[in-house]
Amino acid sequence: MVQTEKLRKEFSLRLSQALDASKYPPHGRGIRLARELGVTSKAVSKWLSGESFPRQAMIESIARLLNVDYLWLQHGSAAEKGESGLINALFRRGFPLLDWKDVGHSTVLTDDNFKNYAFYASGSKLDSNDAFWLKVKDDTMTSPVGLCVPINSMILVETDKQAKAGDLVIVQLAELDEVTFKQYVVDAGTNQKYLKPLNTHFKPIELPDSAVIIGVVVESRMSFVKPDLADMTYS
Repeated sequence: MVQTEKLRKEFSLRLSQALDASKYPPHGRGIRLARELGVTSKAVSKWLSGESFPRQAMIESIARLLNVDYLWLQHGSAAEKGESGLINALFRRGFPLLDWKDVGHSTVLTDDNFKNYAFYASGSKLDSNDAFWLKVKDDTMTSPVGLCVPINSMILVETDKQAKAGDLVIVQLAELDEVTFKQYVVDAGTNQKYLKPLNTHFKPIELPDSAVIIGVVVESRMSFVKPDLADMTYS
């Protein structure tokens, strides 16, 4: 607990330094920053007093607004000292929940409209920050035994990850104008690639040359309560 409080205080000091460098006045700076970020002044007040952290996406927005390095703003010098793992656990990385109709359109989620999306935290260690959540829309990946990803599960899709045989993937089928969630399978004898449903009531389909693997599913969760929003202020 003492270590967490120390990190909060250090973040608040870096935020104050960034505000000073950007010529924000000593009085009313919290209200001005809140207005420019589109958040409550109470949230900013907690950041400045060291009571809480903003989520990572918000830290990136603050860094852009104040023209500072977001890694410095988030981590300070701790990453250089090998403490980044602890800090990453405290600054939980949030990823947007997309509609299926938005998947595959790289311009949908931009810096200008990220506030339109709900952000959910991940417990996974990702190779990159390019990822998004989807809610499973059908029962094609529901299996009575073994691996099972039932309808309404939340799945995290990492777009920079290279798909390998056996991975669960999100694929854009241009010919069918469809985005689908299946298991990526490669026939060892013919090298033919397939998309396999985990539900045995559905048949595998050959992966057409025109198909695009958008990303690999790296996390799945099924919750009976609403997941924690990563765009909340962590205390």
